[in-house]
Amino acid sequence: YRGEGYPTYNITWNWKDGYLHIISNQAASKPSVTPFFKMPFELAVTDVNGTTTIIRLDQNSNKQLHRVAMPTAITSVTFDPRVFLVAKSTLTR
Repeated sequence: YRGEGYPTYNITWNWKDGYLHIISNQAASKPSVTPFFKMPFELAVTDVNGTTTIIRLDQNSNKQLHRVAMPTAITSVTFDPRVFLVAKSTLTR
């Protein structure tokens, strides 16, 4: 990515009716210099069977809604599981 500082992601998620619904809010550490970092991020999604899938989502605005088909109920979500990003995050269910 380009810019100064780093992004902080606040991710809210829930699973309902075969879909994982994600709201990703991004804030920049230096918004007067770099108000937004347009870049993808990954989530590790674990279902009730213990199967973990990594999904990649694009962040194209400070607040974005994502809907991903996931037929099995999801029990946990982890941000940046392979630690690729210089970013902070919080996850809320």
